[in-house]
Amino acid sequence: MSLRTEKAGRTVALDHCMLGFGKSRAKCFTFLTLFAIACLCLCLCLTPASGAQERPDVFSPETQPFQQPPTVALQTFTIPDGTQIELRLAQPVRGMTRTIKGTRVYSKPGDKIRLVAADDVRVNGLVVISRGAVGQATVIKADPPPINTYSYNDRYAALADILVPKTGSVLLQLDWIEDVTGHAIPLRAYPAGEPKPFTMVVLAENGGIVARPPKLSQDLKLKNLSHAKQWAPAGTRIFGFVHGAIKIDPAGLAELKDAQGN
Repeated sequence: MSLRTEKAGRTVALDHCMLGFGKSRAKCFTFLTLFAIACLCLCLCLTPASGAQERPDVFSPETQPFQQPPTVALQTFTIPDGTQIELRLAQPVRGMTRTIKGTRVYSKPGDKIRLVAADDVRVNGLVVISRGAVGQATVIKADPPPINTYSYNDRYAALADILVPKTGSVLLQLDWIEDVTGHAIPLRAYPAGEPKPFTMVVLAENGGIVARPPKLSQDLKLKNLSHAKQWAPAGTRIFGFVHGAIKIDPAGLAELKDAQGN
């Protein structure tokens, strides 16, 4: 009886020991399992999936669609009022001429006189009227030369006056000059004021011939009178001025900038 009891006690003690060991092993296995799951989740978070694509670089030019550069509105370009232009006559201008053989008519009222720009005209560094640009003037009036009266005592002076050819004055109106876009720019003969015809005064100046409106203070000088000419040959310089502030079309300005490389 005692032997069985002792054996039974040992069996119970052994069973308790095995039960405690089993519980510890189960706890250890549970901990390892949770740790493995946590490591797996961490790896999945740090490593991209094999089927996923990397996020494109938003700053990479390869990933950016082509964008048209913004269009800058062209500002209207203005040629200031009173801009001076040096011109040349492309044909002679001559009034009625009286000789011993009679009176000859050259330039007549209504005649269109061809002009050309003698040099480039620039505004803010941009050529707006190019050298050689064509222009136009109009003969408004061509007067016959005056007839002088002499007394009997001045008969020799009267004879000389008949023998020497005399040319009458010409009233000229500057009309227009062509700009680089092909538009006609209105002109006037004076720096300010309205366009109006002027009586040509033709003088030899600085190795050339100049035609201009009369200037009382200068024309009264004997030096200028001695240089006065009867008529204006082709190539005579004449100065014109832009009448009014002229706006150039923005489309024409864009083509102009491209042509001049600006």
